[in-house]
Amino acid sequence: GAGGGAAGGAGGAGGAGGGAAGGAGGAGGAAGQCALLPAPACNSMAMPAAASFVTGVVGVVPAVSGGGVIPPGTYVLTKQIVGQGGVPGTRKLAVYGDDTCFTAVEIAQDLTETRFSGTVSYNGDTSTTSFTCPVVISVSPAYQVLAPVGGKVAYATLNGNDYREWLEL
Repeated sequence: GAGGGAAGGAGGAGGAGGGAAGGAGGAGGAAGQCALLPAPACNSMAMPAAASFVTGVVGVVPAVSGGGVIPPGTYVLTKQIVGQGGVPGTRKLAVYGDDTCFTAVEIAQDLTETRFSGTVSYNGDTSTTSFTCPVVISVSPAYQVLAPVGGKVAYATLNGNDYREWLEL
C-alpha cells in the first residue's frame, strides 16, 4: 500500500512550535518540521511531553508486513524488541514524518540527546529511510500499520532484528 508519515523512525513535534498548520501543541506545524539544519543540530524539534522512556527487551521479533498508510504527523516509540545478539537500550524517541521527509529527536537513558533528519519513501511494505544528518546512511525497514490505539494511528517497523512500535500523538 501507499506509505506516508513516519515509517522507519521519522518524525517531530506536531505543532509544538506553532507551525503554519497549527498552534502550540496542535497536530499541525508540518510546514516547519522538515526545515533541516546542519549537523549536529539536524533539526529544531522539541521532545513531546507525551514521550516516555522505553526499555527494549531481547526476545522473539514479530514478523512485519502489509505496509499501509501512515498519515503525516508526530509519533513516539512505545515498544522495542531486539532478536538474539541484539543490544536493547532505554530511550525516548519521537519522530515527525510526512511523505518525503523526517526529523527525529532521541534522548538516551544518560540524557544524551541526538537528532536525526532525512528523506523517506515507500514501496509496498518497505520504507526507505535515508538519513542525511548527522550521518549519511540509508535503511529499508519493513513496516505495518497496526490496529488503532485509543483512536490514534499505530504502526510497527522491523529493521534487521530490531522491532519497534510507534504511536501517533
